[in-house]
Amino acid sequence: MFPEDEVPTTYAQHKNRILKVMFLCAVAKPQMRPDGPRMNGLIACIPFTEVVPAQRNSVNRPKGTLEEKPVDVNSGVYRQALIQVMRRIKERLHWKKGEQIIVRHDGATPHNGGGNEAFFAAHGQKYEWNIVVDTQCAQSPDLNIYDIGVFRSLQSRSEEYRVESSTVSDLVARVQKTFDAFPWQTLDHCWAVLHEHYRLVPPKEI
Repeated sequence: MFPEDEVPTTYAQHKNRILKVMFLCAVAKPQMRPDGPRMNGLIACIPFTEVVPAQRNSVNRPKGTLEEKPVDVNSGVYRQALIQVMRRIKERLHWKKGEQIIVRHDGATPHNGGGNEAFFAAHGQKYEWNIVVDTQCAQSPDLNIYDIGVFRSLQSRSEEYRVESSTVSDLVARVQKTFDAFPWQTLDHCWAVLHEHYRLVPPKEI
């Protein structure tokens, strides 16, 4: 700005009060269906939110208005979300019934805590399905499909759907729209890089 320019008024939230919403995303390798078109590899994108009535009046809405709020992720919340992922796997990969399907997540405490590890092992074997939940090696971003490129690509593409909004519902809708429009070609390239990374991992010494 030039010295004679008037400084515009700007507003910003404190860094400790920025609203954040966590999502559980699941993807598979894009592949041809035996009975039709290609499956794009997008399994699920689940927000960790809940709809609750507003406790106070504000300039934006009256008290009692239903609004979407983020929730803290503990072992129970994560369990319900992964059950939804398994349900979506059965819908999107129905021809894989009976074959082993590996669901890999990282070692965050809510993922395997609270008895989740044993619960997922039993739940994945119901109704003649063979879904195995595995934990990736610690500190191994090169073996995580999201760290390789999916997250960065999703973030860049989300700018196409940027709108003026200040609610959690708008944020969730934007992320969901970005996920649903994610091209299978980009996801397939990320899987190719992941496979190459696995080829570079030395075999475990016995």
